[in-house]
Amino acid sequence: SIVDMMLMVDNEDLTQFRDRGLLRMQLRQFDGAGRDLEYYLEHSRDAEDREEIENHVKELKRIRAMMN
Repeated sequence: SIVDMMLMVDNEDLTQFRDRGLLRMQLRQFDGAGRDLEYYLEHSRDAEDREEIENHVKELKRIRAMMN
């Protein structure tokens, strides 16, 4: 898929992980979305959007639990 082909231009730019994670959520690529968003949260402790992204991660965990 196109998301899988997305290249990280700057591995230090954590917003790229966030943005790819949100895109993967929309494309229903829940495992990849969770990995990207959790990586973003782990490495950007002072992010202004932290609460919003944490809510997305919780939602993804619920979705993945229902799928199993």
